[in-house]
Amino acid sequence: MKPIMKHGLCPAILCTAVLLFASCGDAGDTAAVTTEAPLSGDTVAVTETETETRIKADLPDADFEGYAFRIITRGEFNQHWSSKDISAVEANGDLINDAVYKRNTAVCEKYNFAIVEIGDIEDIATAVKKTVQAGEDAYDMVCAGLNGPISTLAPAGMLVDLYTVPNLDLTKPWYDQNAISSLSIGGTLHAVTGELTIMDNDATWVVLFNKQLAENFDFGNLYEKVENGSWTIDAMSSMAKEVANDINGDGVMDETDQWGVIGESFNTFAYIVGSGCQYVAKDDDDIPYFTLDSEKLFNAFEKAAALNGDFNVCAYATNFSSKYTGDIFVACIDPMFSSGKVLFNTCGMNRVTLFRSMETDFGILPQPKYDEAQTEYYNPVSMWCCNSIAVPASATDLSRTGHVIEALSAESLYTLTPAYYDQTLKTKASRDEESAAMLDIIFASRVYDLSNMYDFGSIFSTINALCEKSDPAFTSTVEKKIASAQKALDKIVTFYTEEQ
Repeated sequence: MKPIMKHGLCPAILCTAVLLFASCGDAGDTAAVTTEAPLSGDTVAVTETETETRIKADLPDADFEGYAFRIITRGEFNQHWSSKDISAVEANGDLINDAVYKRNTAVCEKYNFAIVEIGDIEDIATAVKKTVQAGEDAYDMVCAGLNGPISTLAPAGMLVDLYTVPNLDLTKPWYDQNAISSLSIGGTLHAVTGELTIMDNDATWVVLFNKQLAENFDFGNLYEKVENGSWTIDAMSSMAKEVANDINGDGVMDETDQWGVIGESFNTFAYIVGSGCQYVAKDDDDIPYFTLDSEKLFNAFEKAAALNGDFNVCAYATNFSSKYTGDIFVACIDPMFSSGKVLFNTCGMNRVTLFRSMETDFGILPQPKYDEAQTEYYNPVSMWCCNSIAVPASATDLSRTGHVIEALSAESLYTLTPAYYDQTLKTKASRDEESAAMLDIIFASRVYDLSNMYDFGSIFSTINALCEKSDPAFTSTVEKKIASAQKALDKIVTFYTEEQ
C-alpha cells in the first residue's frame, strides 16, 4: 500500500501558506443559517504567507443574481462531529468560523450568491432521497458522512457522478486525490473530500499520548521512535501494559484506575491500517476486491486484538456504556484521558482541539507500524465521521453547482486550510514542535477503505467488533461473512459500472 499525499501540491506551495497532506428525520426538521450575498468583507485573523502565485480555479465570470445555494449538512449533530465549516453569519474571533466567513465573503461577493446551510437533520439520506424521488430541487450540495448518507444514496441513484458535473476539476489540489483514487469505482465517483470541509481532517485517526505518564515510566522520546522507525504496535502494546494499573487494588479496572490505551471498535481497523493492510483494495480497472485472505492482514489483526481487546489494559468504550447515559465519550472516555488516567488515546484528530485545555501536556503520533521493517506509516479516515461533498440527482443546474463548489474549494485552500492546520492545530492545540512535525507524517499517509464506507454484508463492523469477544476468531468470522459480503460488493460494483 503506497501512501499518497492528500492534495498532491507542489513543494513550493507546501512550503508557503499551508501544510497539505490530516462514534454517532425528516426534511422538515431543519435549521437554516444564511450568509447573505454580498457580504461585508470583514477581515479575519488568518495568516496567509504566499511567496508563490495562487493556484486559481479555471472558472468563467458569472453572476448568480443572489441565488441561495443550499447545502444540507449534519449541523450540530453532537459534540464531537458537527459541521462548522460551511456557513458563518459573521466574524466572531473563532479561527475556523472567521476563516469560513472570509472564504464565503470573497466567493459570494465575486459571484453574487448566498450560502444557506440546512443542518441538524438526523437522517440526511432519507431527506435527500425524498426530494430526489419527488423531483424536488431542494438542495444543491450534500455535505455528509461517507458511511451512512453517501453509502445509502449513491447506489440508489440519488447522487450525480462528480465526473459529469461541469466546472468541477477534480485534478486540482483543493480535492483530496487520495480520496478520489480510493472512493471511485469503475471510474465513477459520487463523493469527494477536500479543502471545502475540515471534517475529513478531524476524522483522521491518530494516537495521542500523555507526556507526563510517558516521562514517569521512562519511555524515552516517542517522537524519535516515529522518526527512527521503532514506533510499532508491539512497542505501543508493551508501554500500554506497563502503565495499566488497578490503582485502588479492588481487583476491578474502572474509571478510577490507570489505563494503557483508550479503545473502541474502529481502533481495531486503525491498527490494521497502521500495519499497512486494508480490508478492500482495487484492481487496475478501478474495481474493488477483498484482501481478507492475506496472511499479513491476519497477523495484523492478531496484534490489533492483543491491544484493543485486552480489557485490563484497554479502556474499551462500550464496557462503560451501562454506567452512563448519552455519549459515552463525552460522559466517561474523554474525561479519563483529559484527567491524566490514560497513556494512549487512539482517536480522531478532532480530539486535539477538544483536549487543548487539558492540564497535562499531550503529544500526537501516527498509527504504529506493524514492525520496524515497514517503511511507511498509515492512518485511516473514519467514513462515518468524515464529511464529504456530493451533488443530489435532483439538482437542476449542474453548471452553477459545479461553479460554486469549485470556487469555494479553491478559496478554502488559502483561508480555511491555513486556519485549521497552521493555527488551530500547529499553534494553539499542539503542545510542542514535535507534535506539529507528526502532522506532516499523519496527513501524508491517509487511507480510505471502501469496506468502511459500505460495510459490505456487515463484514467491516463484524471484524472490528471481534475485540469485544473473549475469543476474537478472525478466520472463522471471515469465512461466515465473506459470501454475503462479496454479494453486497458485487451489487455495488454492478451499479457503478452500469451507470457509466
